[in-house]
Amino acid sequence: MKGSMYLLINALIGQIALPLTSASDWSHWSEWSPCSRSCGGGAAYRIRKCLGKTESSCNGDSMVYKTCEHKPCPPGSVDFRAEQCTAYDEVPFRNKDFIWLPYYDNNNRCALRCKAKGYNFVVTLSPKVLDGTKCEETGRDICINGKCELVGCDDELGSTKSLDKCGVCGGDGTSCLPSLSSSGGFEWRLTGYSPCSVTCGVGIHHVTAVCEDSSTRLIVDSENCAHLTQPAAVKQKCIQPRCIVPEWFEGEWQECSKSCNEGVRRRHVYCAEITENGGHRRIPDTHCAQSRPPTTGPCNTERCPTWYAGEWSPCTATCGGGSQYREVICRQMAGHACDEAAKPQAIRKCTATVACKGPTDAPDSATTAAHIIHLVEDDRQEMKIAQQNSKHDESNANLKATTSPSFVVSSWSPCSASCGTGVKTRTVTCEVFLTYLDRIETLPDIDCNGKKPVSEKWCYAGSCNSTNNTHDISWNDLPSDHSRDAYSWRYGNFTPCSKSCLRGRQDSMVDCVLNLDGMVVNPKFCSALPGLHTISRVCNDIACPPRWEISGFGRCSVKCGGGISRRPVRCVQQMAPGEENVVMVDESQCTGAKRPETEEPCNEHPCPAKWRTGKWSQCSMPCGGGLQTREVICEKLVLHNNYVIVPEIECPGEEKPVRRRWCVTDCTNRTPKIRTENSTFIQFTSTKKIVLKVGGSALILPGATVVVKCPVRRFNRNLILWYRQGRVVQSKGRVKALKNGALRIRRAKLYSDSGKYMCVASGVNASIEIQFQTRTEAKQKAKVRQKYLDTIAHSREFNKLFKQSLKLSSRIPWKDQPGIVKDESYASSSAQTMFVAGDWSPCSKSCGGEGIQQRKVTCEEMSTGYTRIMSFHKCKKKGLVPPESERKCSSDEKCPQWTSGEWSPCSDEECVKDGYSVQIRDVQCSFQNGSAAKSIFCFPNVRPTHRRECENKDCKSVWETSDWSECIPPCSGAGKKTRMLYCVWGKSGLPAGVNCRKKPRPAVTKPCRTRLCTFGNCLDDSKHCSLVKMLRMCKYNNFKRRCCKTCSDWL
Repeated sequence: MKGSMYLLINALIGQIALPLTSASDWSHWSEWSPCSRSCGGGAAYRIRKCLGKTESSCNGDSMVYKTCEHKPCPPGSVDFRAEQCTAYDEVPFRNKDFIWLPYYDNNNRCALRCKAKGYNFVVTLSPKVLDGTKCEETGRDICINGKCELVGCDDELGSTKSLDKCGVCGGDGTSCLPSLSSSGGFEWRLTGYSPCSVTCGVGIHHVTAVCEDSSTRLIVDSENCAHLTQPAAVKQKCIQPRCIVPEWFEGEWQECSKSCNEGVRRRHVYCAEITENGGHRRIPDTHCAQSRPPTTGPCNTERCPTWYAGEWSPCTATCGGGSQYREVICRQMAGHACDEAAKPQAIRKCTATVACKGPTDAPDSATTAAHIIHLVEDDRQEMKIAQQNSKHDESNANLKATTSPSFVVSSWSPCSASCGTGVKTRTVTCEVFLTYLDRIETLPDIDCNGKKPVSEKWCYAGSCNSTNNTHDISWNDLPSDHSRDAYSWRYGNFTPCSKSCLRGRQDSMVDCVLNLDGMVVNPKFCSALPGLHTISRVCNDIACPPRWEISGFGRCSVKCGGGISRRPVRCVQQMAPGEENVVMVDESQCTGAKRPETEEPCNEHPCPAKWRTGKWSQCSMPCGGGLQTREVICEKLVLHNNYVIVPEIECPGEEKPVRRRWCVTDCTNRTPKIRTENSTFIQFTSTKKIVLKVGGSALILPGATVVVKCPVRRFNRNLILWYRQGRVVQSKGRVKALKNGALRIRRAKLYSDSGKYMCVASGVNASIEIQFQTRTEAKQKAKVRQKYLDTIAHSREFNKLFKQSLKLSSRIPWKDQPGIVKDESYASSSAQTMFVAGDWSPCSKSCGGEGIQQRKVTCEEMSTGYTRIMSFHKCKKKGLVPPESERKCSSDEKCPQWTSGEWSPCSDEECVKDGYSVQIRDVQCSFQNGSAAKSIFCFPNVRPTHRRECENKDCKSVWETSDWSECIPPCSGAGKKTRMLYCVWGKSGLPAGVNCRKKPRPAVTKPCRTRLCTFGNCLDDSKHCSLVKMLRMCKYNNFKRRCCKTCSDWL
């Protein structure tokens, strides 16, 4: 091989001078190269060079091949393709070394495709195998320059000769026929173990027997060994690497669509399988057997916070202008605060209905002062604290914005009352001065530090009958809890109704008021008083307004190609609580919202390709026999009745319909009619000849001559065509079409003559299905009808008397027998028409009450040699009454039940995910007495589970690493070290699959330094170095190191 490769390479680049031929511009052919193999069949080649001015001046090939070294290889020799795969064992693939095994790919037979031992993946290690490599595991064809070339049994390249059943190359199969009865020239031989039936998990491989020529040791047709006892096939279990089961991968949940009142969150869910390096690769969702996890889910289901406002207080002024106040409360939910922008108004201006006229209209100043300005001399400490708080609040306020967020206050407004008590207000905002924008921005209050200053305070404008100056008072200036008679609780407004319809609920709100004028004050002044009971009342006890009611979308109208999914939409109104009180109303009453869509598109993916046939053309002959053609195309439905034509290879699931067929046109222009017999003929005993009619089917014994008639009217029977399995039956041979239009099968054979036969008369056709049975099967069918056959046999004597009675023209009365009628038109035969009833089936319930028994009842025309199963009306037409085919049955025995044992302890050996393992228990089907019953006697849909997950703190997945490898490549100066990474359970050390995927992965490579090497007296360190040089792989450092001597010569 070394010499041939050298010769080929140098000849192609023009470095070897080849002598010219005298007849053309081609040089002489070179000598044949050494054979690519020393045994088992290889390839050799020779070349010539075009010496003309242009390549077009030379006609023909510059290289030709031939086969060579056909002798068998010694036992135990390595397969040539396997040897090429093995050469890559020392080449890291994906940073890991693998042992490569040959893989035969029918789609690319001449590429070096190899499978990693112990793994379920195949890679292409070279686009071409070496010349002379077999295309298939069995067979003679070999690969030449990356193409599969035919090799006949004569070992010639391009030959189509093959062995006949006698083992003769190119023979006709007749040379071995005389020796079948006596020769010992053939024998059965057991083959080696076949590949495992599965690529992962547990499968089976087997040893089969082949028929072999004892002299040539070639495999021949198995019929040559039919007279010998065939060895039994041997099966054995084989264990492949653990199967990697695809699973669903779930992404992180996205942000909720709402902060409260139940929003929706989404995530990505896809099907993937684990790759060799611990990652995962996305695959179609149909590969995952488990149910798909949800992609959407509810979130923030708590109710949103709501503002509640109380009733307005009386006007603070008894005359003139004043203010009104009400309590505004935020009912928080799960710590969420109310939206300040939506807060209802808590203060508003008001005008008393009485104008201020004089001192007589105002209350006594002493009384007012006693109630309004209460100097708490015995509680000075409380006032001191209040003053300090007030000063602290003011300290947080500024008159203008600063460069850091702070509260800015305006000046106090005038007192809202012209006399008596009133309120002063001011604005308080959180502001900041942005120097780079030279402007002031308003911020939310939360951005300012410290307590927000008050925005309102009480004021006293003096007695309404005096001219005292206005002065401010605080909450602490009002009567405190020791003067409890000055305040009281009072029922205020009600909360908003809990429902807008269908009977809601309102709860009363309670205010603390000043008894003097009914002004609403801070609730703390009533804290020492007994509280009032909450009053509830019914509200909005009315029917709900009409609304749209929708259901879920139903099943798609089609499975592919774009369909429509529909759902019902109706306008309804709920008159009272409960589903039964929802009534449907006219759609015109649902005016609040647009009518929801009732249809949506679905299943818009393309459909699988399938065959489509056009209409048959007219017969090519206007009279007599001719041909019809039609269009046959492979097409695919893309979307909404849009079809595209695709290559025929995309329609593999069914046989391609025929494009042509025979046709016969009746020259008399009359439509023929075939009379069929729709019955099933079953033969019991052998006979020389069987006559049948088309229609129905026949089950007969082999060996007889079978004639099938095709009775047709208004048609020339000479033009009737017969077909078998879609092929025309010729008018000669053992199976032939007769001139009278019938079909004849001589010496019918058990297997070769079975099938569907069809007669065609000018486009009208009828068929019969003929199947064969053994004598044993025929006896069995007669046995189930034995009692009816006995009745027929007993009536034979009567048949003789009946025949005599016909001759004497006298009538002998027929002895009545239930369900049997003698067909007088066939008096010479023993055929009788009757109802035949089979055996009763077992009771549909073997326990637990009443069930049903059934039996088959047929109408048959039966004789001692055959029976013909016909339609029921044939028997009813003769006045026969069919026996019952169904009856009731019962059993008092109680049915067995499922019983389950105790759960086992949580396993440490079967962790399923972090923190969880499994536990199991025994579940069996048992009778009432405790004895075990077969599982089929218990209902499968109520079977208790025998396996469940359980919490196990010892189930913790961890990354485990191997030792670092040596620094590679060793002679490059800078290299790297690698190590393997495994995901295992921490306690048991067993593989943990993908459970480590969310945990930090340790590094699997790291840099390292190696010293530079020189090629001195180095040696080869591998037995495959010759292949390394042949495949030109010395350019890879790993091969250069292992095959130092070979590669140094090459370099």
